[in-house]
Amino acid sequence: MLIKTLKFYTSKLEELKHFYCTILAFPILKSEKHFFTFQCGGTEFTFAHSKEDSQYHYAIHIALQHFEQAYAYYQSKIDLLLDPDTKLNIIEHNHWNARAIYFLDPAGNIGEFIAHKSYKASVGDHFEVESIIGINEIGIPTSDVGNCFKIVSENYQLPKFSGNLKQFCAAGDPEGLFIFVSENEKKWFPTEALAKAFPWEAQIQFEEKQLSFSDKTFASN
Repeated sequence: MLIKTLKFYTSKLEELKHFYCTILAFPILKSEKHFFTFQCGGTEFTFAHSKEDSQYHYAIHIALQHFEQAYAYYQSKIDLLLDPDTKLNIIEHNHWNARAIYFLDPAGNIGEFIAHKSYKASVGDHFEVESIIGINEIGIPTSDVGNCFKIVSENYQLPKFSGNLKQFCAAGDPEGLFIFVSENEKKWFPTEALAKAFPWEAQIQFEEKQLSFSDKTFASN
């Protein structure tokens, strides 16, 4: 499941533009008064203005062979969050066969860089921003995790990757995942922030199908 575009909303547009396009050095594609779009690997990532404060979770996909280099690169630029148990900022998701680091952006969005050990990427030996694969996860808080999975499973044939279908479910594959969590019950790891739903939009490619999703896709929950 390839996430081709992702759109979030924010009341802190200029702060996020500086963070992503200057500090993290993602190439900017378009910038106007009410939005900006930057290239995040194979994903075009947009933040659009909203009067409402919002907080999202998402993950950026990096190749496993680049993980240590990416860690050193981002550790020098931003504050990385600690695993509440190990107190380390490299987090081993052994049940997912993945490694990750987490951060907060100026709007409080919980960002993650993740490397799936089972995903084989054709990249060079040296990490650079341009070698990022793309957005890997979209966090989706919901009142009914099981029904959200039913929607993507029955209508779009997305498989379950992980989860109990009650408080948590990841749907998709190591290339791209929807992360369904119980709204106002589940906290976004590794923070104390409760997952809350906000508007979003995305274009997905799955098995040669081009699919459109948004928070409205799951609005019947």
